[in-house]
Amino acid sequence: MKKTLLLLTISALAWTLGVRAQSATAILDVGNFKAPIRSDGQLFQNQSYSLSGLEWPKATTPGAERHISYTGQIWMSGYDSNGLLHVAANEYGQMGRGYYPGRAGFDNVQMDQVWKINKSEVDQFRADFASSNVNFANYPVIQNWPAFIQDLQGNTRPYAPFVDVDGIPNAYNPSAGDYPDIPGDQAIFFGFTDDPGSNTPQFPEYLGVDVLGFAYAIACPQLEDVLFLQYDVQNLSGRDLQDLRLGLWHDIDLGNYADDIVGCDTTSANPMMYSYNGDSLDEGPSGYGANPPAIGYALLSEPAAKGMYYKNEFSTMGNPTAASQYASYLEGMWLDSSPLTYGGNGHGSSGVATSFAFTGDPGYCGTAASGWIPSPSTQIDARSILASGPSNLAVGATKRYTYTVLMARDMQNANLGSVCKLMTLQDSLAAWMASGNLPCAGVTTSATAPSPTLGATLAPNPTHAASVLRFANAGEATATLDVLDMQGRHVVPTMTGTSDAFTVETEGLATGLYMLQLRVGEQQTVLRLVKN
Repeated sequence: MKKTLLLLTISALAWTLGVRAQSATAILDVGNFKAPIRSDGQLFQNQSYSLSGLEWPKATTPGAERHISYTGQIWMSGYDSNGLLHVAANEYGQMGRGYYPGRAGFDNVQMDQVWKINKSEVDQFRADFASSNVNFANYPVIQNWPAFIQDLQGNTRPYAPFVDVDGIPNAYNPSAGDYPDIPGDQAIFFGFTDDPGSNTPQFPEYLGVDVLGFAYAIACPQLEDVLFLQYDVQNLSGRDLQDLRLGLWHDIDLGNYADDIVGCDTTSANPMMYSYNGDSLDEGPSGYGANPPAIGYALLSEPAAKGMYYKNEFSTMGNPTAASQYASYLEGMWLDSSPLTYGGNGHGSSGVATSFAFTGDPGYCGTAASGWIPSPSTQIDARSILASGPSNLAVGATKRYTYTVLMARDMQNANLGSVCKLMTLQDSLAAWMASGNLPCAGVTTSATAPSPTLGATLAPNPTHAASVLRFANAGEATATLDVLDMQGRHVVPTMTGTSDAFTVETEGLATGLYMLQLRVGEQQTVLRLVKN
């Protein structure tokens, strides 16, 4: 009922404002999920919000679909040289359009398009071109790739990235071998702007930026549950922007939305905002049933600075309605300008300001619950946002932000086993990103991605006295193992050798969670060990 009432509000408002519904949508589906991506950057929905969200895992039979997130979008805020706040944001369109397809100064009705393409299609085109055997009818997306577009004054401007084969950078010529430059194994390209042009702006002081984006996935078993989101923010506003912040906002709605819990994992190099079910059963026809999954998202291009949540209500902890309130959440503050504080519901609980909400361990990896943990009643149907720190963006400059969305499900340990599995995936992803290696040979991505998992197993886990880590090392390369606590401190001496196993003695360690960083030659992975 919540979503139905919201849709009626959106439809009525769009009709009142006379806004044409931009609705071009494509579905990213090379991984273990189906992710609808809209022409104005809205995630997991078409313009009418009639799509149910991010489907995970992909259903094999009709009617078995389950959705792990409802929708998402990026928010941005910044200040001009006079200290005036500018904001760009969108939730459900209930306050009017926050973003328009295309670029500022272009016909956003004409630009109501998305471009979906597979790496295999690009590879085949390149092979056919090399052998002088190209049938362009087989490559409509490559042939019509929007490398350059014309604005309303008839000027030609660059748009989608491409590989220049013929040495003529100011023209896109697939007949001369030029082809789209995409990340991952499947990608959807989209572009949007918050510049309203002749439309009524959502915020009087809009930001005035263009965003060129890719949603992409990597067809690899280790990454089949990972969605990448790349945003290139271009400042075409005519004014330098100071203290620019960008955040990925989510209305998660994990199956049945009524019992979801939000938290932050700050133990990884890239802090992650995550959501999980409040109990062991996700009820109802939209629910996942027993042992429900968990979902998280992290900023990969730089460590996130703020992890905030708010309630679906109209209070000082509720839905934003003004530009300054969107900016407050990006800056880790409530709508009354008070900071997020440690403990309780995060609003004035202790007076100790903090940057991330609910950073405690609810016991997800078999440990005793500890730290700052929420209860479902404090944040029913909560929204969350993970934001960057402030940066300056001069006129004409571009900054890239890359996020990842991760999904996991453990069919044991009630609702917390999935959170443990999600954390392990995030640790591995952070290690893969740091190494610059990939988990599958031949896969390329512009956001340096993961290395092999080395087939590592850890047993017993949890353990009291000792655990054995086994891994693939057929070439007898030098292997190194570091055991760290959640503050990143070494708790046992570094182990090295050329075998395929290490024994980790834990009897002298305090009860809790530890990270095992394993490196074998150029490969590395991260596992979590629970001492009980």
